[in-house]
Amino acid sequence: MKKIVSRDNTHIKQAAKLKNKKYRQQQKLYLIEGQRLVKEALMSNQVIEKVFVAEEFSLSDEMARELQELDCYLISQKLFSSITDTENPQGIAAIVQKPESDWELLAKNKACFLLLDQIADPGNMGTIIRTAWAFNIDGIMLTSGCVDPYSPKVVRATMGGIFHLPIYEIDEQVLDGLIKSGYKLIGSYPDASNSIYEVDYTGSIVIVIGSEAQGISPSISERCKVKAVIPINSRVDSLNAAVSCAIILSEANRQRRW
Repeated sequence: MKKIVSRDNTHIKQAAKLKNKKYRQQQKLYLIEGQRLVKEALMSNQVIEKVFVAEEFSLSDEMARELQELDCYLISQKLFSSITDTENPQGIAAIVQKPESDWELLAKNKACFLLLDQIADPGNMGTIIRTAWAFNIDGIMLTSGCVDPYSPKVVRATMGGIFHLPIYEIDEQVLDGLIKSGYKLIGSYPDASNSIYEVDYTGSIVIVIGSEAQGISPSISERCKVKAVIPINSRVDSLNAAVSCAIILSEANRQRRW
Protein backbone atom coordinates (compact mmCIF):
# COMPACT_ATOMS: atom_id res chain seq x y z
CA MET A 1 0.00 0.00 0.00
CA LYS A 2 1.50 3.32 -1.11
CA LYS A 3 1.60 6.28 1.24
CA ILE A 4 0.50 9.85 0.48
CA VAL A 5 1.48 12.71 2.80
CA SER A 6 0.65 15.85 0.80
CA ARG A 7 -2.70 17.55 0.24
CA ASP A 8 -1.31 18.62 -3.15
CA ASN A 9 -1.05 15.02 -4.33
CA THR A 10 -2.99 14.45 -7.59
CA HIS A 11 -4.99 11.55 -6.16
CA ILE A 12 -6.03 13.54 -3.09
CA LYS A 13 -7.08 16.50 -5.23
CA GLN A 14 -9.13 14.23 -7.49
CA ALA A 15 -10.91 12.58 -4.56
CA ALA A 16 -11.74 15.94 -2.95
CA LYS A 17 -13.13 17.31 -6.23
CA LEU A 18 -15.61 14.44 -6.39
CA LYS A 19 -17.73 16.29 -3.84
CA ASN A 20 -18.67 18.51 -6.78
CA LYS A 21 -21.50 17.30 -9.05
CA LYS A 22 -20.08 18.81 -12.23
CA TYR A 23 -16.73 17.14 -11.65
CA ARG A 24 -18.42 13.78 -10.98
CA GLN A 25 -20.30 14.10 -14.26
CA GLN A 26 -17.21 15.10 -16.22
CA GLN A 27 -15.03 12.33 -14.84
CA LYS A 28 -17.81 9.70 -14.60
CA LEU A 29 -16.55 8.86 -11.13
CA TYR A 30 -17.87 9.12 -7.58
CA LEU A 31 -16.60 8.54 -4.06
CA ILE A 32 -17.88 5.96 -1.60
CA GLU A 33 -17.11 5.96 2.12
CA GLY A 34 -17.04 3.28 4.78
CA GLN A 35 -16.10 -0.38 4.97
CA ARG A 36 -19.65 -1.57 4.30
CA LEU A 37 -19.96 0.32 1.02
CA VAL A 38 -16.45 -0.60 -0.14
CA LYS A 39 -17.15 -4.26 0.61
CA GLU A 40 -20.48 -4.12 -1.24
CA ALA A 41 -18.76 -2.48 -4.22
CA LEU A 42 -16.22 -5.29 -4.31
CA MET A 43 -18.91 -7.96 -4.04
CA SER A 44 -20.96 -6.42 -6.85
CA ASN A 45 -17.93 -6.12 -9.16
CA GLN A 46 -17.90 -2.33 -9.38
CA VAL A 47 -14.89 -0.80 -11.13
CA ILE A 48 -12.86 0.66 -8.27
CA GLU A 49 -10.12 3.04 -9.40
CA LYS A 50 -8.49 3.90 -6.07
CA VAL A 51 -8.86 3.12 -2.40
CA PHE A 52 -7.82 5.41 0.47
CA VAL A 53 -7.23 4.09 3.97
CA ALA A 54 -6.66 6.32 7.01
CA GLU A 55 -3.58 5.43 9.06
CA GLU A 56 -5.67 4.98 12.23
CA PHE A 57 -8.13 2.61 10.54
CA SER A 58 -7.76 -1.08 11.25
CA LEU A 59 -8.48 -3.19 8.17
CA SER A 60 -9.86 -6.67 8.69
CA ASP A 61 -7.73 -9.48 7.28
CA GLU A 62 -10.47 -10.27 4.78
CA MET A 63 -10.68 -6.68 3.54
CA ALA A 64 -6.89 -6.41 3.34
CA ARG A 65 -6.79 -9.49 1.08
CA GLU A 66 -9.54 -8.11 -1.15
CA LEU A 67 -7.67 -4.84 -1.59
CA GLN A 68 -4.35 -6.42 -2.54
CA GLU A 69 -4.97 -6.17 -6.28
CA LEU A 70 -6.28 -2.59 -6.14
CA ASP A 71 -4.57 0.79 -6.26
CA CYS A 72 -4.49 1.58 -2.52
CA TYR A 73 -3.14 4.57 -0.61
CA LEU A 74 -2.45 5.04 3.08
CA ILE A 75 -3.09 8.59 4.25
CA SER A 76 -3.31 10.56 7.49
CA GLN A 77 -6.63 11.08 9.23
CA LYS A 78 -6.42 14.78 8.37
CA LEU A 79 -6.03 14.05 4.66
CA PHE A 80 -8.77 11.46 4.84
CA SER A 81 -11.17 13.99 6.36
CA SER A 82 -10.36 16.43 3.55
CA ILE A 83 -11.61 14.04 0.85
CA THR A 84 -14.67 12.65 2.63
CA ASP A 85 -18.07 14.20 3.27
CA THR A 86 -18.98 12.90 6.73
CA GLU A 87 -18.11 14.47 10.08
CA ASN A 88 -16.74 11.19 11.44
CA PRO A 89 -15.49 9.21 8.43
CA GLN A 90 -14.99 5.48 8.95
CA GLY A 91 -11.42 5.33 7.68
CA ILE A 92 -11.77 3.79 4.21
CA ALA A 93 -13.02 5.32 0.96
CA ALA A 94 -12.84 4.50 -2.73
CA ILE A 95 -13.23 6.15 -6.10
CA VAL A 96 -15.68 4.16 -8.24
CA GLN A 97 -16.54 4.43 -11.93
CA LYS A 98 -20.11 5.43 -12.69
CA PRO A 99 -21.66 2.59 -14.73
CA GLU A 100 -22.67 3.15 -18.32
CA SER A 101 -26.45 3.04 -18.62
CA ASP A 102 -27.74 0.18 -20.74
CA TRP A 103 -30.43 2.05 -22.67
CA GLU A 104 -31.52 -1.16 -24.39
CA LEU A 105 -33.05 -2.23 -21.08
CA LEU A 106 -35.72 0.43 -21.60
CA ALA A 107 -36.94 -1.56 -24.60
CA LYS A 108 -37.53 -4.62 -22.41
CA ASN A 109 -41.13 -5.87 -22.36
CA LYS A 110 -43.03 -6.25 -19.10
CA ALA A 111 -40.40 -4.47 -17.01
CA CYS A 112 -41.21 -2.37 -13.97
CA PHE A 113 -39.44 0.99 -13.84
CA LEU A 114 -39.52 3.71 -11.23
CA LEU A 115 -39.70 7.34 -12.37
CA LEU A 116 -38.60 9.95 -9.82
CA ASP A 117 -39.89 13.40 -10.64
CA GLN A 118 -37.76 16.16 -9.10
CA ILE A 119 -36.90 14.33 -5.89
CA ALA A 120 -34.63 16.84 -4.15
CA ASP A 121 -33.81 15.39 -0.73
CA PRO A 122 -30.64 13.23 -0.68
CA GLY A 123 -31.96 11.03 2.14
CA ASN A 124 -35.18 10.35 0.26
CA MET A 125 -33.32 9.61 -2.95
CA GLY A 126 -30.95 7.17 -1.25
CA THR A 127 -33.75 5.40 0.61
CA ILE A 128 -35.80 5.12 -2.57
CA ILE A 129 -32.89 3.60 -4.49
CA ARG A 130 -32.36 0.96 -1.80
CA THR A 131 -36.10 0.30 -1.62
CA ALA A 132 -36.27 -0.13 -5.40
CA TRP A 133 -33.49 -2.70 -5.20
CA ALA A 134 -35.28 -4.50 -2.37
CA PHE A 135 -38.52 -4.72 -4.35
CA ASN A 136 -37.00 -5.88 -7.64
CA ILE A 137 -37.43 -2.74 -9.74
CA ASP A 138 -35.74 -3.11 -13.14
CA GLY A 139 -34.40 0.44 -13.30
CA ILE A 140 -34.80 4.00 -12.05
CA MET A 141 -35.47 7.02 -14.26
CA LEU A 142 -34.85 10.59 -13.10
CA THR A 143 -36.32 13.82 -14.42
CA SER A 144 -34.27 17.02 -14.44
CA GLY A 145 -34.33 18.65 -11.04
CA CYS A 146 -33.61 15.46 -9.12
CA VAL A 147 -30.71 15.42 -6.70
CA ASP A 148 -27.61 13.70 -8.10
CA PRO A 149 -27.86 10.00 -7.17
CA TYR A 150 -24.06 9.82 -7.00
CA SER A 151 -23.66 12.61 -4.45
CA PRO A 152 -21.99 11.46 -1.20
CA LYS A 153 -25.13 11.79 0.93
CA VAL A 154 -27.29 9.86 -1.53
CA VAL A 155 -24.71 7.10 -2.00
CA ARG A 156 -24.47 6.58 1.77
CA ALA A 157 -28.25 6.49 2.11
CA THR A 158 -28.55 3.77 -0.55
CA MET A 159 -26.45 1.46 1.67
CA GLY A 160 -25.14 -0.31 -1.43
CA GLY A 161 -28.31 -0.17 -3.51
CA ILE A 162 -26.62 2.24 -5.92
CA PHE A 163 -24.50 -0.67 -7.19
CA HIS A 164 -27.44 -2.84 -8.19
CA LEU A 165 -29.81 -0.75 -10.30
CA PRO A 166 -29.42 1.05 -13.63
CA ILE A 167 -30.21 4.75 -13.30
CA TYR A 168 -31.24 6.90 -16.26
CA GLU A 169 -31.59 10.66 -16.59
CA ILE A 170 -34.44 11.03 -19.07
CA ASP A 171 -36.49 13.65 -20.88
CA GLU A 172 -40.07 13.63 -22.10
CA GLN A 173 -39.04 12.19 -25.46
CA VAL A 174 -37.72 9.03 -23.78
CA LEU A 175 -40.88 8.81 -21.70
CA ASP A 176 -43.10 9.17 -24.76
CA GLY A 177 -41.13 6.41 -26.46
CA LEU A 178 -41.85 4.10 -23.54
CA ILE A 179 -45.55 4.94 -23.68
CA LYS A 180 -45.67 4.24 -27.42
CA SER A 181 -44.02 0.87 -26.83
CA GLY A 182 -46.79 -0.14 -24.43
CA TYR A 183 -45.75 1.12 -21.00
CA LYS A 184 -48.35 2.70 -18.76
CA LEU A 185 -47.49 5.33 -16.17
CA ILE A 186 -48.96 4.91 -12.69
CA GLY A 187 -48.96 7.96 -10.43
CA SER A 188 -49.90 8.47 -6.79
CA TYR A 189 -52.34 11.29 -5.98
CA PRO A 190 -54.07 12.17 -2.69
CA ASP A 191 -57.37 12.88 -4.46
CA ALA A 192 -57.45 9.82 -6.74
CA SER A 193 -60.61 7.70 -6.66
CA ASN A 194 -58.82 4.33 -6.84
CA SER A 195 -56.65 2.80 -4.14
CA ILE A 196 -53.15 1.56 -5.03
CA TYR A 197 -54.45 -1.89 -4.01
CA GLU A 198 -56.95 -1.78 -6.87
CA VAL A 199 -54.29 -1.06 -9.50
CA ASP A 200 -52.85 -3.72 -11.80
CA TYR A 201 -49.06 -3.51 -11.45
CA THR A 202 -48.31 -6.40 -13.81
CA GLY A 203 -47.08 -5.95 -17.38
CA SER A 204 -45.01 -3.03 -18.67
CA ILE A 205 -45.28 -0.22 -16.13
CA VAL A 206 -43.60 2.94 -14.88
CA ILE A 207 -44.37 3.88 -11.27
CA VAL A 208 -44.11 7.64 -10.75
CA ILE A 209 -43.08 9.28 -7.48
CA GLY A 210 -43.39 13.07 -7.34
CA SER A 211 -41.30 15.65 -5.54
CA GLU A 212 -41.53 16.20 -1.80
CA ALA A 213 -42.91 19.72 -2.20
CA GLN A 214 -44.98 19.73 -5.39
CA GLY A 215 -45.87 16.12 -6.12
CA ILE A 216 -45.93 14.95 -9.73
CA SER A 217 -45.29 17.77 -12.20
CA PRO A 218 -48.04 18.68 -14.73
CA SER A 219 -46.07 17.45 -17.76
CA ILE A 220 -45.56 14.02 -16.18
CA SER A 221 -49.05 13.94 -14.67
CA GLU A 222 -50.73 14.28 -18.06
CA ARG A 223 -48.90 11.13 -19.15
CA CYS A 224 -50.09 9.07 -16.18
CA LYS A 225 -52.70 6.65 -17.47
CA VAL A 226 -53.49 5.37 -13.99
CA LYS A 227 -53.87 7.47 -10.85
CA ALA A 228 -54.23 5.98 -7.38
CA VAL A 229 -54.18 6.97 -3.73
CA ILE A 230 -52.47 5.37 -0.75
CA PRO A 231 -55.28 4.87 1.78
CA ILE A 232 -54.22 6.46 5.07
CA ASN A 233 -55.78 8.06 8.13
CA SER A 234 -57.75 11.09 6.90
CA ARG A 235 -56.22 13.28 9.58
CA VAL A 236 -52.77 12.75 8.04
CA ASP A 237 -52.37 15.02 5.02
CA SER A 238 -49.42 13.26 3.34
CA LEU A 239 -46.57 10.79 3.63
CA ASN A 240 -42.86 11.20 3.07
CA ALA A 241 -41.89 10.50 -0.57
CA ALA A 242 -39.65 7.57 0.36
CA VAL A 243 -42.33 6.04 2.59
CA SER A 244 -44.97 6.41 -0.12
CA CYS A 245 -42.62 4.82 -2.62
CA ALA A 246 -41.96 1.84 -0.34
CA ILE A 247 -45.69 1.20 0.14
CA ILE A 248 -46.39 1.29 -3.61
CA LEU A 249 -43.37 -0.80 -4.58
CA SER A 250 -44.28 -3.40 -1.98
CA GLU A 251 -47.70 -3.85 -3.57
CA ALA A 252 -46.23 -3.89 -7.09
CA ASN A 253 -43.70 -6.51 -6.05
CA ARG A 254 -46.42 -8.62 -4.42
CA GLN A 255 -48.45 -8.67 -7.62
CA ARG A 256 -45.48 -9.33 -9.89
CA ARG A 257 -43.59 -11.89 -7.83
CA TRP A 258 -45.98 -13.72 -5.50
